[in-house]
Amino acid sequence: MALLDDARSVDIEVEFADSPRSLRERGLLTKNPITGLSRRAPRTVQAIDRRVVVNPVQARALLDAVHAEKPSGALLVAFFGAMYYSALRPGEAATLRKSNLALPAEGWVSLVLEASTPEAGASWTDSVDGARNAS
Repeated sequence: MALLDDARSVDIEVEFADSPRSLRERGLLTKNPITGLSRRAPRTVQAIDRRVVVNPVQARALLDAVHAEKPSGALLVAFFGAMYYSALRPGEAATLRKSNLALPAEGWVSLVLEASTPEAGASWTDSVDGARNAS
């Protein structure tokens, strides 16, 4: 919570303060309406499909190959490395700046994600008129 700015901290506190439990404790509800709901646990996948999940050896090989690309290899290693090691989406990695990182002398790095640019380029999407981009 300490890494969040004041506005996001307030939003989170308000969300928790208005939970059914909190409303009941303040006498605004006679009982927690959620406790009476029946809920089935979501179905989970028991196995990892190794055809679609990059393993550490493959990730390292990818980063090494990207690094060899000149002139932008080093920047792209940071981009793809952030995506792999921090499970970031491309739009989140693209907006990540040094000011978004808490880099302790040892231990875990903390990332503060302030923005995302989820727009896809035209070559990755259908065009407005529905025709598929052939490139």
